[in-house]
Amino acid sequence: MAGGGGNSGGTTQQSNQYQSLSPWAQPYITSMLGAAQSQVFNTDPSTGQITGINPYNSFGSYNQQTGGQYGLTPSDQLAAQSSVAGFSPLQQQSYQGASNLQTPGQIGMGTMGAAQGTMQALGAGQGLQNTLTNSNAMSQYMNPYIMNSLNPQLQALAQQTGIQTAGEQAAATSAGAFGGSREALANALQQQQGNMAASNLIGQGLNQAYNNAQSQAGNVANLNLQGAQAGIAGGSALGQLGTQQLGAQQGILGLQNTYGGQQQQQQQNIINQAMQNYQTAQQYPMQQLGQLKSLISGVPVTDVTTTQQQAAPSTASTLAGLGATGIAGLGLYNTMNKGN
Repeated sequence: MAGGGGNSGGTTQQSNQYQSLSPWAQPYITSMLGAAQSQVFNTDPSTGQITGINPYNSFGSYNQQTGGQYGLTPSDQLAAQSSVAGFSPLQQQSYQGASNLQTPGQIGMGTMGAAQGTMQALGAGQGLQNTLTNSNAMSQYMNPYIMNSLNPQLQALAQQTGIQTAGEQAAATSAGAFGGSREALANALQQQQGNMAASNLIGQGLNQAYNNAQSQAGNVANLNLQGAQAGIAGGSALGQLGTQQLGAQQGILGLQNTYGGQQQQQQQNIINQAMQNYQTAQQYPMQQLGQLKSLISGVPVTDVTTTQQQAAPSTASTLAGLGATGIAGLGLYNTMNKGN
């Protein structure tokens, strides 16, 4: 515009962005965050306010709600056992055989026999001493029929003495001295000789029987000595049997302890599996939530709204605009009427 001038005004523009959850994603994200919150925090059922953090329940601790133990319910144990291989039939057979093992009976019988031999050996010496020192003990080794064997000899001796006495009496009668003192003396001497002969016969018989008894006692003593030696050997055998018995018992206990250790390890394997299952169950909810989160990762779950604000034009810019419009109109007019 001619004859006029003024300051030109500027234009101001402002852009605002607002971000919010998309309506289709809002219920999923809200549910996921709520589930995560329930796993971590305790809330008041009436108000929904957080009251604390869920406590850690260790494996095997008491469960107040069920009255059992965490991770050790029958269902938990069954799940753990189904995850651990059991013993094979051969193993079960060996365990049963080991539990039935006992000390061999032959060792007990040998021990009893050795003990009896030892007792007999201890009594052998005392028996021999009693035999030799007892006055009546030797009679048990003498022939009980000794007098039966001597009686015929004594009868024959008595008969011989009677014959001699009758001859002496006959001779005295022939001499006219029968009944006299001389004949009586001769008769007495004849009887004395007969008695002495009988006494010698009995003494010799008894002496022979005694000698035989001594020989028999010697034989018994030798047998007792052999029994004592056997008893001593039995005592030595008893000690060896005791050592063998101890070794057998230790071997049995060692085998049973080895198998018991295997069975204990099997139970520990089941407990370890139960603990692993319990720990997996503790982490399972959060793992599921993590998988849900991974499903929506990279998916646009938010909406962005942009608003723009522009300031009103100034007076100078309005006048400038009107002047430009007038000039343009004048030019158009001149063009249309050119040459007229």
